Amino acid sequence: MIAPSVAEEGCLGYQPYADPNRADRMVIVEEWVSAAALDHHFSLPHFTHVAQVLGEILAEPFTLRRLTDVPA
Repeated sequence: MIAPSVAEEGCLGYQPYADPNRADRMVIVEEWVSAAALDHHFSLPHFTHVAQVLGEILAEPFTLRRLTDVPA
């Protein structure tokens, strides 16, 4: 999932993090040039495949949060 996502036009960063206090929890921070680029990412086969697999194996659904820059 990481390599094809990073290779996408519009992907500025893609970094998974493990929760040191909960081995069953992970956070993935992605940065995209635009909301349209992120929406396109969601439509690609590598994303839809991983989302389907995660839906089958996770104890609870994954959470997606869209964040925006905070002006300085």
